[in-house]
Amino acid sequence: AALNRTYRNGEREVNMYLAYYRRQRQGAELINTSNVLIPQKDPIWGQTADLPYETSINGEPWQVRLAKMHSNEQDLLVWYWYWVNGRTTTNHYLAKLWDAKAKILGETGDAAAVVISTPLTDQPGDAESVLKAFVTAMRPSIEASLESAARE
Repeated sequence: AALNRTYRNGEREVNMYLAYYRRQRQGAELINTSNVLIPQKDPIWGQTADLPYETSINGEPWQVRLAKMHSNEQDLLVWYWYWVNGRTTTNHYLAKLWDAKAKILGETGDAAAVVISTPLTDQPGDAESVLKAFVTAMRPSIEASLESAARE
């Protein structure tokens, strides 16, 4: 299942894309080579960065993957992370390991990718503060929704 929503607060805008994988299996799994932010040779979008990044949410460290995307019309700052059986990570190897462990233990193996983005502006740090405020406000709801879906 996938959810793509745009949230606004005044001039601030955040797009959230959530991809949920129930009972992962070959060809329908969170971590595979076809799940990318931008396909190679995309005619509209390009990607200039994708790296681990640590920020602070409510005074605690929070790790995300930071990507920067650009088109002729817009530049975006993107943060994303993986949710696997109730735990979050930015490491796709660890996510794959948690999935294998779930299968061995007979668990459902549900997983999700949470991708949020906001336009980059000329003001340094502005896009980061927008994403940080969004994660601070919405992370509890996002995690509760994922936990609820996993119990169904």
